[in-house]
Amino acid sequence: MTLPMLKKRFIFAIIATLVLVIPGVYAIFDFFAPGPLPPAFSSIKAGYCRSEAILLDRHGDPLHELRMDPRGRRLEWVPLARVSPALIKAVIQSEDRRFYRHRGVEWQALGGAFLNRLRSAGQAPSPCSSPENLPRGRRSGRRKRR
Repeated sequence: MTLPMLKKRFIFAIIATLVLVIPGVYAIFDFFAPGPLPPAFSSIKAGYCRSEAILLDRHGDPLHELRMDPRGRRLEWVPLARVSPALIKAVIQSEDRRFYRHRGVEWQALGGAFLNRLRSAGQAPSPCSSPENLPRGRRSGRRKRR
């Protein structure tokens, strides 16, 4: 091969490497960049408000209870010691069925999320269509009667 041909191949190899490496490094730094911190538990608990109003008599005994927020029911805080172990296990199972197998970090899901993030770099996030985000009347496919 001639010297100009080797020089062209060398320049092409450098450009191809840069085109592949720079987005990869950016994706890795973007993936591991810290996001906003969640609020402190004390601030969440301080801002908590029950959904029921309780009318008490002069001795402090409840006379009547009325739900003030029709969108949901929020009861008083309960210490973790008073929560049934079966309920705790059911919630963990519904949120992460492999929790007891991976001990807190699910490497398989982390790798899948990393690959999805690399594939969707530069694309707008797609809207979520889980049942929680759909209007109430559309969950079952029929409209709510009024």
